[in-house]
Formats: sequence, structure tokens, C-alpha cells
Amino acid sequence: MAATHLTVRLLRFDDVREIPDAVASSVDGSLRTIVGADTAAADSPAGGGTASVWAVLGLFDDEASARADFDAGHTALGWAADAAEVWTALCRPVGHRGRLDFLGDLEPDSTFVAGDAPSGDGPFAVLTTAGWDFFAPRFDVRRALDFARGVAAVRASMGDVDGLRGQHAFTVPGFAADGFTFTFWRDDRSMRAFAYRPGVHKDEMDHYKRTLNADRSSFTRLQALDRAGTWHGADPLAV
Repeated sequence: MAATHLTVRLLRFDDVREIPDAVASSVDGSLRTIVGADTAAADSPAGGGTASVWAVLGLFDDEASARADFDAGHTALGWAADAAEVWTALCRPVGHRGRLDFLGDLEPDSTFVAGDAPSGDGPFAVLTTAGWDFFAPRFDVRRALDFARGVAAVRASMGDVDGLRGQHAFTVPGFAADGFTFTFWRDDRSMRAFAYRPGVHKDEMDHYKRTLNADRSSFTRLQALDRAGTWHGADPLAV
């Protein structure tokens, strides 16, 4: 079981709210729906299951089902009908590495089937994940807290990054799936300059490699096949 396409919805509400489990997983035809609360727009630093900004990921094993979900718009979710701002995208993975728990299968490369990267260069999104085996006997919460510290440090360093068009970090209430981040980039050059040149992000990547303060992590580059709506008043993937 693997996803070839995703729908991505970013939703901003005028108030902080909780999304009940009963209505969170409401994307028809998906292998699974992942709903995340933005930690920077939440009641507590850990998310706590209440926030004013949410992400909804629908994972699909064929483009037609993903397209049908994209075409249905955010009002198909029911609970999202009164969102103040929504951005939606139909995406396919074009580069994936690592391990993640979105579908309950932790084998490498099992969650996404990644296609070839498109020719040329232009705006794109990056989805990263990190997860822990919370209920394993060896679980040490200090590792998770150390990783969260690093995420906060990286986010704080991204205020004036050239080519960055937006960034968010999401926790999944109830630890139902791995936490994830979204970043939007003008082009490949700007993303690679931020990720691999000396700076806070590279320092934290090196720290992760030394300490393994997460049980798994992944990086997935997304090509947007279609988009609708705005985010902070604009389309973050507009050419």
C-alpha cells in the first residue's frame, strides 16, 4: 500500500478550535487522512489538539481519486466550511527518502511512490516528517523534546531566507501519525542553499545524525499538479 498522489489543504480559522477525531478523517477515497495542528498557531507549544491553523493531507493510490477530492474543495470536509482562508493543492511526490508512519508501514519508501522530477525549475513544496515509537519500552521523551527544540530553532532562523515562500510545522493530535512540516520554495537553488550551507538547519541535521533524536524522519519533494485558493493572501507556488 503506497500513495502516488496527495491532496494538501492548509486552513486558517478566525478562532482556535479542536477538530474532533470523528470528523477529521473525512477525505473520501483516501488511503488515509492526516490532520495536523500548526504548533505556532496552537494553545500550547506541543499543539495540544487545538489551533487556528490546520493542515489536511489526503493520501491516494491513484490520480483520479486525488483529483476528485481536490475538485470537491475544502467544504467537502464539513468542519472546514467556515475557514477564513484555504489553500489546496493536488500533488505528486517527485523525490522521497527516509521512513515515516502515515500508513502504518514503516518500511523505507513504502508510503510514497515517487515519480521523476519535472524538467525545468520553479516553485515547489517540501514535506518533511519525524516520528517516535512512543509506546516502545525504550522511548525517552528527552529525545523528542530535543528534536522539537531543533525544529523551533530552525523555524526561528527562517525569517529572511532567500526564496522561502512559507513554512509551517504540524503535530498530529493523539500521535496518530508522525509530525510534519511544509516549506514552499521559489526554486531548487534556494532550497538547497538553506538546507545544506552552514547555518542553523545544517547544524540541526548534523545533530540529528549524531544523536538520532528521532526514531525516523523523511523528506518528500512535491510537484503541484493543480492549486486553488490563497495562503496569506497569495498562492505560495505561483510562478
